[in-house]
Amino acid sequence: MRRVGTNIYFVMITVLCIPAWSQNQQRATASAEYMSLCMASFSRSGNKYDTTETSRTADATAQRGRYDFAVIQSADAKVRSKFDASFSDTDVRVVECRAWQEYRRQHPNEPLDLDRFAAYAAANYGGLKVRSTPEGAAIIIDNTPWEGPTDAQNMCSVGTRHVTLKKEGYWDESGDAIVKEGEWTVFERTLKAKQ
Repeated sequence: MRRVGTNIYFVMITVLCIPAWSQNQQRATASAEYMSLCMASFSRSGNKYDTTETSRTADATAQRGRYDFAVIQSADAKVRSKFDASFSDTDVRVVECRAWQEYRRQHPNEPLDLDRFAAYAAANYGGLKVRSTPEGAAIIIDNTPWEGPTDAQNMCSVGTRHVTLKKEGYWDESGDAIVKEGEWTVFERTLKAKQ
């Protein structure tokens, strides 16, 4: 009888703990993907916290990166509140990662302050939707190729962005789009076929 009770107890623990473990694994995976996105963004910038090799060890830099990541995660709700529901959670995370990259470029050695970072991220980014008729045009924003052809959308810095659309067999189309903080801006052009 005691063995049956022990087995039931073991089964109950297993039934109760597996879903919790699974949720924790999902959260850990999402967190790791999020951190990976931010770290990849930071490493692509070529930025270092300090340009002198002797001033910081790799461990100190890694520790600072972990601290920054914790601040970014804590700022998530504040940044999210500045963007309406038309912005996905992924859009907001892209804003956070890009804002972190830019913030670190401007302030390489300052501790990352949660409130200052959240305000900076919310005030400096908006969304840009680029559309064309016909679809499938290459997108160039401020002389930099954008990922994917039209119709596409992505987050970018606020201000006037120069947009060029290129598609084989069509004349290029260009113009300016004014990206505003926390809003989607639509840039749309009809491409004219070459005769």
